[in-house]
Amino acid sequence: MPASIDDIRTAQQRFLIENPHVQKELYAITPFYAEFMGEDLEQLRQYHLATTMERSAWAKNMDMIEYQILFGVDDPRRAKPPSHRPPQGNGRCAGI
Repeated sequence: MPASIDDIRTAQQRFLIENPHVQKELYAITPFYAEFMGEDLEQLRQYHLATTMERSAWAKNMDMIEYQILFGVDDPRRAKPPSHRPPQGNGRCAGI
């Protein structure tokens, strides 16, 4: 089962608890900076959080989905990342 929106929010909150320096970086993005950049403050902070989490996932040789599941899902039955199997076809596209 893919991570839900609530799972992603939980993952982000837990990531920030374990990485307080990232929380400080988010608050360092000021309303003045957002206005200067012509962007929404919360969108800039969410972008920074997502890219920081993604870099952290890569450092652990995980993809972002696995990393969010690691932080955001408590139930081990739901903690399995979706399989990345290619779709099953009947072979006609390949000329078989």
